[in-house]
Amino acid sequence: MSKVEDVTSLPVPDDPVDCTAENDRRLWIGNLDLRITEFALLKILQRFGSLERFDFLCHKTGPDQGKSRGYCFVSYSTREEALKAIKSLDKKLAMSKRLIVRWAHKQEDSDPAQRVETSRACSVNELSTDSKIRAIEMKLRLMEKSAPDFSISTRPSQQPGTSKYSSAQAGNQQSTQRQNNKPYHRKETKR
Repeated sequence: MSKVEDVTSLPVPDDPVDCTAENDRRLWIGNLDLRITEFALLKILQRFGSLERFDFLCHKTGPDQGKSRGYCFVSYSTREEALKAIKSLDKKLAMSKRLIVRWAHKQEDSDPAQRVETSRACSVNELSTDSKIRAIEMKLRLMEKSAPDFSISTRPSQQPGTSKYSSAQAGNQQSTQRQNNKPYHRKETKR
């Protein structure tokens, strides 16, 4: 849990407003202890300047629903306040973990048009009926060719219970051993 993730791979949440202007004042705060509440962290961050925006991210679904994700984003009103927060909070111990404070960077999509084309090519619904029929016929031919390789025998090679691993034989051997091998013998005492 204390393993620190690479800060360049964490995306900034989508903003309803243009965040390019506030990117130079936006910070990513990571490696948060899961016991830190949103209110406590907000009060800590307000000591370094006035906040424009504070995003405390939580799990929305799954077994950890409602719990912290371990990082948050904060936007200060000026760049100087953000620098002051970085210098003061980076590598400081908060509960049982050291905080990591870095500049937030918006993650750019790597060619979204290419991802759409890939998903279209793989879609089964987009395939023509003729190509589906050809694929099924080819699979049937392959199954016919491989059929002689397999043979199923309905006749048993040995009688049931004759194998050395058979439970019927193992039970008989164990019961005779139990009768002969007693772990201790109690002598009757004379009074």
